[in-house]
Amino acid sequence: MYIVKNVASYEIRLYELRISLKPNQQQDLDLICSRFIADQAGSLKESISKGEIRIVCRDGIGMKQAPFSHAPGSGTKEIIQEMRDLEKRVTDRTDTIIRKHIGQNKTLDASSVDTLNEAIKALQNLVGGVARPKETEEEPVPDGKVVDIQERVINRISKDAKSNIKSDDSKEKANIDKNIDELGDLLG
Repeated sequence: MYIVKNVASYEIRLYELRISLKPNQQQDLDLICSRFIADQAGSLKESISKGEIRIVCRDGIGMKQAPFSHAPGSGTKEIIQEMRDLEKRVTDRTDTIIRKHIGQNKTLDASSVDTLNEAIKALQNLVGGVARPKETEEEPVPDGKVVDIQERVINRISKDAKSNIKSDDSKEKANIDKNIDELGDLLG
């Protein structure tokens, strides 16, 4: 646990950790991010040194700072493999716990769901959080260009198209002439 408390009379924002603490609010930073990231956060260090934030509880002081046992600059393949092994161990352990729990109760109660959610949050914090899709802005396309694109698409689609529909313009013209004659008779 790494619980900090805002002792200032105003809201404090910890930008690196993406949180803000209201006056007298406590927050366990281990639930938000890994200990390594929290220890490296400059805004947290600055707020603690100014006396705006007080550390309420910090366990595991003798623990390793980095989440991996690799030295800085080591190969990423080893880190990726270690992450995969860690993921496999955690999923296997979680599966056995869930099977054991469901075997006893036949259902999951609210406390079990909360425990699973906490485990998921811990895993997300271990790998640095949830990856969010990148937002892309669409640039407006001029109307003339849109019309040109649609025309090319329609031409490409209809290039090899064949139809059995035949039209006879002479019948349509005769029908139009007949309708004009009928209207002329009615009007005049």
